[in-house]
This record gives sequence, C-alpha cells and structure tokens, in this order.
Amino acid sequence: MEMEEEEDEPRLKYQRFGAGSSIPGILKSDSSSCLCVSPKILALGTHAGQVHLLDLNGNEVKRFHAHGATVNELCFDNRGEYVGSCSDDGTVVVTGLYTDEQSKYDYGRPIKTVALDPDYAVKKSRQFVSGGMAGNLVLNSKGWLGSRDHVLHSGEGTIHAVKWCGSLIAWANDAGVKMYDCTENQRITYIGRPKGSPRPDLFKAHLHWATDTLLLIGWADCVKVARVSTRSLAVSAGAGGDTSHLVATPGGIGEPSAAVRFVEIVASFQTDYYISGLAPLGESLVLLAYQSTPTSPDDAQPGHPGAPGKSAKAARKPELRVVTWANEELGTDILTMHGFEHYRANDYLLAFAHPALVAPIRAANTAAGEEGVSFKGGQWVEAEELLYYVVSPKDVVVGRPRDGRDRVLWLMQRDRYEEALATAEARQTTDPQLYEEVGRTYLEHSLATGKFARAVELCPRLLKDAAAWERWVFHFAQVQQLPALAPHIPTSSPRLRDKVYEVVLNAFLPNPQDHKQLLELVRGWPTQLYSVPAVIAAVQRRLATARTGATGVDLHELVRGW
Repeated sequence: MEMEEEEDEPRLKYQRFGAGSSIPGILKSDSSSCLCVSPKILALGTHAGQVHLLDLNGNEVKRFHAHGATVNELCFDNRGEYVGSCSDDGTVVVTGLYTDEQSKYDYGRPIKTVALDPDYAVKKSRQFVSGGMAGNLVLNSKGWLGSRDHVLHSGEGTIHAVKWCGSLIAWANDAGVKMYDCTENQRITYIGRPKGSPRPDLFKAHLHWATDTLLLIGWADCVKVARVSTRSLAVSAGAGGDTSHLVATPGGIGEPSAAVRFVEIVASFQTDYYISGLAPLGESLVLLAYQSTPTSPDDAQPGHPGAPGKSAKAARKPELRVVTWANEELGTDILTMHGFEHYRANDYLLAFAHPALVAPIRAANTAAGEEGVSFKGGQWVEAEELLYYVVSPKDVVVGRPRDGRDRVLWLMQRDRYEEALATAEARQTTDPQLYEEVGRTYLEHSLATGKFARAVELCPRLLKDAAAWERWVFHFAQVQQLPALAPHIPTSSPRLRDKVYEVVLNAFLPNPQDHKQLLELVRGWPTQLYSVPAVIAAVQRRLATARTGATGVDLHELVRGW
C-alpha cells in the first residue's frame, strides 16, 4: 500500500488587505500597477496615474495624481522622505512625503523604471536614475544651474528595471543585466540572458539587492544571484586572469596596488514556471511563480508561443515558492488572488520589506572593513518581522514568516498533538498560554477518541495546580475513566478538595472488578483527604444493593478498616 505523502508546512502566513483598509476602495474603480515599501509607509501606483501613500495597515494617508498614464514603478530613498515615480506618459516625478516639494521631469518616451539615490534626502545633488523605451539609462543630478541628465548607457534596447544600492546601480536591458559603480564612474559587469530566453519584453525583469553587495536577478524562468567582491589588482594579474572587466579602486598611501571590484555568479538555475518577483528569506529565496494551464504539450514548453503569460489560456493561482540557491524546493503556498484567472505574469509583483536589517548589515560591513558580508550568515533570520507584499491588479496580500506559535497551531489542525506539545513546551517561558491551550486540546482529543491510556499519561505532565487537576478529574468521571486516573492523582503539592477525592473513590463502587483497586487506594491514601463517613455511607449503599459475592472483594473489610 502506498504511503500518503506528508503535507509540507507553509513557510509564510498571509493576510489580505480587506475592508478594514483603504485598498479595496482604491482598487474598486482603479487597478494597481506597482507597489513600493519603506519602513513607515507603502506607496501604491495605479493604471490611472495615481500614487496612494498608505500606512502599513493599508490605510490611505495621502494621494496625488502624479501622471497621466500607468505608473510603472515607485521607489523610496533610504530615509523614506521622498518617493520617485515613473510612467508611460514619459515623466519622472519626485515627491516629498513631509513637504510640498515635487519635481517633474519629462523625457518624451515611456519610462519603465526609476531609482532614487539612496541618500537622496541628504545630498544636494538629488540624483535619480531612470530608463525606458528610448533605451537610455539616464542619471539626473542637480547643480548650480539646475538639473542635468547624463546618459550612463544606451543602445541595447529598452531599460526594463533599475535598482540602486550604496554606490552600485544595477539595471536590465534587452541584452541582460549590467552594474555601474558611481564611485569610479564605470560599468563593472555584464550578465547576459540565457540562450533561448523569451523575448525580454514578454516578462518583466526583477532585480533586488539582498545586501549592499548581493544582487538577486529573476527574469522569465531564470534566477541568478550575483555577488560584488573586492580584491587586489596585483593578485588578479599575478594569477594570470583577465582583468579587463575589473574596476580599479585606487589604493591608499603606501599601498602597493589598487583594489578592484568584480562580480561573480554564486547561484544560477532555471525554473519550470515564470517569475513575477523574488526576495530573500533567510538563506533561501522567495519566488512568486506564475503558471497557466497548457492547452497542448507544446504550450507547456518555456519559450513556446503558447507559453505561460498568453491570454489564450486560463491562468492558475499564483504560488509563492521558497527555494534554496540550488533550486531545492522548501515550500509552496498557493495564493487565491481576486481575478487570477485573467492575469498574466506581468500583472503580479512581489514587494519585500525588512527595514530593521538595513542598518545592522551596513554596520557589520563597516566593522569588518569589507564591501559586503556573506548573505548566508543568517542576518535575515534574526529579524523580528519580514514582510512580503503580493500585488495583483485588484488585490494586495501580505505574507509574514511563520513563528513557533503558527507551527503549533498548524500541527494541532492535523491532530499531530505530540509534536505540537513538544514545540509549545520549548516556548513555554515566552508563551505559557499556548502551552496550556495545546495541553487542554490534546487531553480533550485523547478522551474524545478513546485514547484513555494516553490521556492518563499526559495528566501528570500537563496539570500543575489543584484547579487543573480538579477540572480534569470531572472530565475523566464523565467518560468513566477515574479508576485509570486515580493512581496518578496527587495527594499533596497540590492537594485537592475533599469532595474530589470522594468522587474518585465512589467511581470504583459500580464495577466489582474495581473493588480490589479501591481497597488498595484506600489503604494508600491518608484519611485526611476525604470525608470517611461520606465514603462509608456510599459503600454501605453499594452493599445493600449488591448480590452476594458480586463485589469481588469483601467491602465489609473496607468498612471495618475505617
């Protein structure tokens, strides 16, 4: 007989922004096109050109009509004081969240992506970088004579995505992904798209800086993780390697050689689904997966004209998958989004927020004297809260990593009480109520399913005070299992009320087979625990109604013993 496959526990828990937030009202007459998250506020862009500023509970704080067409992307500076937006109307708008400041720049062609200088709020240069259908990656800076544009790169098709972290700008165009070092004013790498990839305009490119030096790339059905490192130019040349792709950083006084930045691909894999977003989770990756229902075997092949994303087929529900850097699946959650049947891969996006980690990671990098630290050092795991926002045109769902309490409740729902109790016991000091809840439910389940021996074993482990023992004595009485529990009932520390001990002794009288155990119990229990006259009266009533020899032992002996 085939064994039933064990159900995988979800990695995240989810909550939809519902009637208690402003989002349902906003999306009733409009559709979301992008979302950006800062430590204090959310920015939601729509196809009508609106930008809505929301608190972390989804309540609208402010809105402004920034554009005349779809808002393609939003971004905050590190301080969360400015938000940048770009649109198909060809404009970039930078708006102050706490002032009336707003600047608008018209580029004449649809702008698909924008990124503010992380230090935009504190630098006089007020830089941002943007790109779109014109194929130019443009850096805008403010100077004495006003703002001016500087083209960092052009000639390789549409600029699909750009992300700025520290001194590094990463962007994706039709050819692939590139990086630019603002400190050295040079490009430092080129990461090509895999052969056989779908047309770059069919699926959005997704870039995410996991740390100052670790870039996550997801495009169509391909994932890559790129790390920026630094080494001595002399070491690179001495090893006989090609140093033409490296950017030299001048050494200090007395240093024999310059340092160089280089990029290495530390992980790369292909998926059997299309990627609508990606983000880090501990030492793993979270991927927003899109699939459609194939209408023919050919349709199921990536890159085929009928591949996922085409409107000819019904779409499946999106999935949030947790995978390792080697694409080993750790968990999959299927998400029910309103109207999912009609959406394509580009209709979804995944926004990620972990404000508490930005400062610690940078501080660690500075203390170590390095450009970056290993992502696999567990920085993300120690955080109190990570947030993953899954966005569709008519819906926003927020996911959080599950904690020990969530695991306990999940195990209980599947009647895996022993595992649930062990997990709750480990958390007993921080969540004693959960431990009590699991213990109570486990006992109730054991009694209800006839597992009386297991219930008896649990009582000394779970019941710590007189009130708890007295409550469960009466529960055992209701299922006529007090004779089994009696040997485990405490007679001191805690001591129960006299009436409880009397109820236990009376439970032995109806069944002659229990009379021997009753005699042993009476001999072992101090008479101060119960009212001897009350128990004698109960025994005499039993003797008066019992047939001769039916009691199994001589209850007269018990009475004489008192």
